[in-house]
Formats: sequence, C-alpha cells, structure tokens
Amino acid sequence: MLVSNSNPKRRDPLTLAISRNGLVYTQLFYLVGGRHVDYPHIIEHDGHLLIAFSGAKQTMEVLNVSLDDLDDLTMPSRQ
Repeated sequence: MLVSNSNPKRRDPLTLAISRNGLVYTQLFYLVGGRHVDYPHIIEHDGHLLIAFSGAKQTMEVLNVSLDDLDDLTMPSRQ
C-alpha cells in the first residue's frame, strides 16, 4: 500500500494505492481532496490503516480505514 498525493502538479487529492503482489499497483482510492494535503504517512494496526497527514501545514489529521472496507473505497471520475 502507498499513500500519496497522486497528482504531480498539486498536493490534492490524497490517495491510497494498493498492490496485491508488491510490484504493480492495480487500485487507486480517493481519501481526501479539495484542499492542500501534505506529508502523508500510513501504518497498519489491529486490522485498520491509520493514515496521518497535514492539512496545508496548519492541522494534523488521521483517517482510520478498516481493511475490511477497502473494497468500498472509490476514486471519483474526472469532471
């Protein structure tokens, strides 16, 4: 798993990429968007992903994502 700002021109959105084999990332999930997101980090603990990031260097936030819920996450289509 890789948490990152997947847009090379902006720090928006924050996404989670998943690889089943450790080599090829086949799924990309939208986590947070519509604002500046910095310094993402991720750890797995007790069946959850704890995803920490800074909001425009002003706030520190943590998302708690159940590993069981990963199939429900989606990447919105481009507008």
